[in-house]
Amino acid sequence: MGFLKNIFGTNKVRDKASQLGIVVTEVTRDLPAFDRANHFESLNPGRCTRYALPKKSHSGIIWEMLQRDEGQGAQLPNGYLVKSQNISQKLLDMLRPIAQENSEEYFECEGTANDVAVFWEEWGGAVGAERIHSILLSLQNME
Repeated sequence: MGFLKNIFGTNKVRDKASQLGIVVTEVTRDLPAFDRANHFESLNPGRCTRYALPKKSHSGIIWEMLQRDEGQGAQLPNGYLVKSQNISQKLLDMLRPIAQENSEEYFECEGTANDVAVFWEEWGGAVGAERIHSILLSLQNME
């Protein structure tokens, strides 16, 4: 198993993420499943990796950017649904480029009371970690 992680860059991603101050945890979460035409079918419990940075401010705004489709109410490109008690145009505008850039893989984000996080399928070695770090920094400064 460690051999495969090295081949696909998972260890390198996590090592670089740790150097950048990102907290990496494996979590169980409802993961979206899509049909061949890329229409949302269901949510299924599964394991994924959560990369997180602490929030700079504690504004109390809690939000999620989830992979769904227009039938599920998606407001952003590539079928992303933003859920929040206070969905503002500013929040949607800040998440739009992230949604546009992430269409080919499992990728969801959230802002909790304490941190911002990205859930994704790890790949890309140190460059992948730097990409996620950049996204987390933009999310961290969102509020």
